[in-house]
Amino acid sequence: MTAIVSCSQKTEFGEPVSESEAITTDQLVERLDTELSFDVTVNGVISDACRSEGCWLEISSSGGIPVFVTYKNEAFTLPLEIKGKSVIIKGRAFVDSTTVEEQRVEAKEEGMSEAEIMAIQETIYSLALEATGVKLK
Repeated sequence: MTAIVSCSQKTEFGEPVSESEAITTDQLVERLDTELSFDVTVNGVISDACRSEGCWLEISSSGGIPVFVTYKNEAFTLPLEIKGKSVIIKGRAFVDSTTVEEQRVEAKEEGMSEAEIMAIQETIYSLALEATGVKLK
């Protein structure tokens, strides 16, 4: 007998993920404070997610520090209604940056005024993870 699994029932995406190797989101954020990039498996709760294509998600530390998650080579997407679900993510964590020039280009594309664009004066640093595998719990 063959079981049929619908897309909405799928819980694993990309490479296999082992929960036994997972650290917490707080531990991930702490490590990113001293290391710029490393391979990791992390256990967290989805605080936000793409609602149109399932192309990204965000997990946050207990202190509310967000980690933006994309999928390596856009190899997979996740279901749209996943906010609040527990997740295990395997991939490469890193500190990302958006330069003043990149921010100004985005601001111009969004139709901001010249004064608002010129007020952008600092590079923004953020925590990110490029996932090779995701498991919804």
